[in-house]
Amino acid sequence: MAAQPDYLSSATRALEPFAGVEGGIWKVSTGSLAYAFPSYEGSGQKTDLPQAEEPTIRQVVETAIISRRQVEWKRDARSQILLIQACPLADGDAGMAAWTMTRVVTVAGRPFLLATTGLAFLLIVLLGSAALLARVLWRWSQRLRTVESALATGAEDLPVLQLTGQRDLDRIVKAINGAGSKALESRRRTESLQQRIAESELGEELFDRVKVG
Repeated sequence: MAAQPDYLSSATRALEPFAGVEGGIWKVSTGSLAYAFPSYEGSGQKTDLPQAEEPTIRQVVETAIISRRQVEWKRDARSQILLIQACPLADGDAGMAAWTMTRVVTVAGRPFLLATTGLAFLLIVLLGSAALLARVLWRWSQRLRTVESALATGAEDLPVLQLTGQRDLDRIVKAINGAGSKALESRRRTESLQQRIAESELGEELFDRVKVG
């Protein structure tokens, strides 16, 4: 039996404010009089009654009509909960009731569990990376302080620094040691040249004295 326009429009207006809720009007003698799912996210307008749930809808609706009270039905699944409610219309003798159905996604769903597991793993990786970075920075800081202490000794020559085991810092240490070695060698050559000049000047002075005497 085709849905009557008044029933269909009434059901549509009643369900429009509720996302994910479908429903309609049912009569015991004829079955579904109207079905509406205004928040349906698929293409086009959904007008066909859910075939898989139709037997359950019929059972819940007829129970509500016979008992003349609101009836609720729930089915728990791994990924969602299916809720069906039916309420007889004011004129119970007409054998009609309004019904609604909605699905509630639960945290036990596989996609949710996969997403949660992925986020937990990502959090562990981030925490591990942060801890590793903190350790590297701490070791770098400690070894840098060692280099600073060695350079702050106040000695005339640059001290020979020990390698720290940190590759980037050891490059700086090697450069400082190399510069210190060159500076030391240059200073020794200068001292040797100054000593030779002094000896030469002393020899000339002695020669002049002998010559004058």
